[in-house]
Amino acid sequence: MADILPPYPPNLTPQQLDFLIASLKDYCLSHGITIRPASSSDGDSSAIHAPVTLFPSLFPRSAWEQAIHVQKTYNILYARIANDVEWLGKIMDEFDFHYQV
Repeated sequence: MADILPPYPPNLTPQQLDFLIASLKDYCLSHGITIRPASSSDGDSSAIHAPVTLFPSLFPRSAWEQAIHVQKTYNILYARIANDVEWLGKIMDEFDFHYQV
């Protein structure tokens, strides 16, 4: 079965790789996937594309399905914690963490 799938990541010619990189940079810049380098803190308003990958690591389907399965329960837990201001205050006090506005 695996013989019918193309290799991953694919083997690209230098021209194909150059085209793919240029296209990805254009996509990032036109969709706001940008960062301002620390070296431009002198008032320059240049931006560059944020770090991206051409070929992300493969993610096992079984792990994805497990994540989908627990997502609703996780969302409920997260919302309950985020809305329990009194409990959060106690926890933050234990760590001597105080948010300054």
